[in-house]
Amino acid sequence: MKFLLLSLFILSHSAYGISAKRKAYENFEDAFNRVSLENNFFSARKSSQDNPYDQAIHWNKFNVSNNLIEWKDLRQVNKAFVEMRNKRFIETEVDNNLFLRRSSWLLPEDGCWLRAELAKFNLEDWNYPETYKLYIFGNLKVETENSVYGEVYWWYHVANAVYVNQSLYILDPAIHPDGPLLLNDWIKTMNDDNAHISLCEADSYDPYSKCSDTIEVEKQSSISYQKLYLDFEWRNLISLGRDPYTELGDNPPWK
Repeated sequence: MKFLLLSLFILSHSAYGISAKRKAYENFEDAFNRVSLENNFFSARKSSQDNPYDQAIHWNKFNVSNNLIEWKDLRQVNKAFVEMRNKRFIETEVDNNLFLRRSSWLLPEDGCWLRAELAKFNLEDWNYPETYKLYIFGNLKVETENSVYGEVYWWYHVANAVYVNQSLYILDPAIHPDGPLLLNDWIKTMNDDNAHISLCEADSYDPYSKCSDTIEVEKQSSISYQKLYLDFEWRNLISLGRDPYTELGDNPPWK
């Protein structure tokens, strides 16, 4: 019962961001309308449409701008991906002992905006070049071993993006823990040919925030909110019959 209540809290509470979860029987429009009403998005849009949702266009019409800040090479991108995927930097307590945690890569069901926000902070702290955030909207469905249903459903998703060799690469260990994906390959994992995407500044936070000229959320606040999902992630692994001590510790599945 506690696990169920935590799940319901996480998937409905919006003070720290907008839930990406789409119910299996919902289409994109129904999920968007439901979440927008819950978060007063319709009234907020009257004053500004500089948000990832209103900026989104069909993925097939999207062209990567050559004005983006470019990374040195793919070796640098791969190194950054491994660091952001592996780094255990969030202090939690398990059985009265300190247990450092990563972002919730093994909980793809929800919380993408927090993972992307914390990855942005970490990459900045590690002195990597500027990153961006890539949003995708649609009837998104991803097959995953990290869900008891074998798949997860979203009405939107967001991940960190970098520009290198005149291409966008997406850093998204929750979908593909083996390494960065080219933009089109990333889109294909979500199984919606009609998906729309938008590329925003690194400080963009969720679909209802500004896409550019954004106000940065404090890192400690993001860590505090992420801890709610870390509890959910731990219990999710138990539900899958897996050992959270091992997988969230020194031996994650990708190792």
